[in-house]
Amino acid sequence: MISTTANWATIVDLPNEILHEIFRSMDDDDLFAMLLLSKRLHNIAFEILVPQKRRRIRPQAVAYTFTEICHPPPQLIPSHLIITDMRVLRALRLSISIHQVGSLSVVAGFVTTAPPAGLDSNYTVPMVLTDVSRFMRGLARLCRRIPQVQTVDIDFMSSLSSGLASLPGGTAAAAEILTAISIGHACISLKLGGWQIEARPEANLKIPMPPPLTTLLVLNLSLTELIDPVFRAWAIGTINASRLTELVLNRVKFSVTSPTVDVLRLLDVPSLITFRIISPDVNFDDLLVFMRHHHRIQKLSVITIEPITSPEAFPEELLPNLSDLTAPPHYVSHLVKSPKSLARLHSITIHPGHEWDHHQLASTVVDRHLQDLEDCLDYMSCREKLATLAICLPTGAHAENWLQHGRGDGSKPRKDVEANLVHITSLDIHDWCGFQAFSPAACKLLVRWLALFPSLQSVRILDGVRHMTSIQRSAFESEIWEHCPQLNSLGIGWHVKERGKSLFVVLSFSVI
Repeated sequence: MISTTANWATIVDLPNEILHEIFRSMDDDDLFAMLLLSKRLHNIAFEILVPQKRRRIRPQAVAYTFTEICHPPPQLIPSHLIITDMRVLRALRLSISIHQVGSLSVVAGFVTTAPPAGLDSNYTVPMVLTDVSRFMRGLARLCRRIPQVQTVDIDFMSSLSSGLASLPGGTAAAAEILTAISIGHACISLKLGGWQIEARPEANLKIPMPPPLTTLLVLNLSLTELIDPVFRAWAIGTINASRLTELVLNRVKFSVTSPTVDVLRLLDVPSLITFRIISPDVNFDDLLVFMRHHHRIQKLSVITIEPITSPEAFPEELLPNLSDLTAPPHYVSHLVKSPKSLARLHSITIHPGHEWDHHQLASTVVDRHLQDLEDCLDYMSCREKLATLAICLPTGAHAENWLQHGRGDGSKPRKDVEANLVHITSLDIHDWCGFQAFSPAACKLLVRWLALFPSLQSVRILDGVRHMTSIQRSAFESEIWEHCPQLNSLGIGWHVKERGKSLFVVLSFSVI
């Protein structure tokens, strides 16, 4: 570090050429201390650190020039920063006004570069592992300078396929980042994606556990492995110490040998309202215990392929406030089979449970999903408060057979359980994974199937129609309007159309 007794006035008055050489040899902490002295030093440093062609950060990063970030007008102080590469990170760390940032997003999987000839401006290359390690150390320093940050999203999903523990200093840098976030006691929302932290060798167990966060309202852990005991303890301590209202565990591993749901037994989150878990090994009995201790949950999402082996019916007294449920059909059937359970349930999303393309699954698995789906629809007939339904349909022959014959083999008429769903007014249809198109035959069968719902007012067919031409889409829409006279709103693909109006509106949605 530079001595605090240095003659700052002399440094400020040095010619630009000399300052250039000084700045090139200094580390960021020294630069930050010096650049607080004058705007001139700031501008000279940025001429060195950031070439002219990169002065303006791209829209996916921050919509301000570097100079505006350093000395912004009051109305242009950025409150949300998205960091996409090392150069952006270093520039932001030197910013005088960075302490005013309230939201931080980090996408560390790629480094944005100048595109080769013939490619568009979004060309990216993967970040090498040494860059990730250096990036993390710089990110830890940045987090110390934004103690009032309230929302943090750090995504390493595309860059850490071999894990943080394999990087030089990667585990220590991860601990520094989490410690820095806790300094200001201001963070209320934290999302960590792709943090793969394996157990370290015995000789390398000197890294202290980051202090658990106590201010969080939202915690989202996605595609993350916290196998290292230090970080597993940090996660459990943070969950139990904070007043979380939303907790997301998306394919999280806390142990090599034990399933993720074992951690559920250690969690106590009395204020929890939204709980989402995606895991191939979710055990329903463990999940049931978790639900008994968290009766305030209003939104529940469980994505798994594990069967329910318990012969007992779902307890009627559990989750009395649940209004929104997302789960595979065999889970939904188990939860809604009793007409007295989940009395406030208003919306159901039936997820296939499998995260991959249904074309890669055995036919028996897909057929079983459709049979369970039909059972769900049958059990829903007695739920008068249920108004919104979203489902996933496979494409190809599976969809055609089910739409035409239901779970039967065609020897008997289709049961048409949908005709009893008089309370369903809104229906969303997703293609399984959204990569395939519904065939013309399936589209005709979809029209007939939609006409079975007696009270539908709104329909969204979000996937499976992307390959349609405008003429095909128009014909498909006309058939639906004709066969569903009670319908007021129809969405095909990314557009929504209201009956009697030609106005199209871009539709924003999230794939289930």
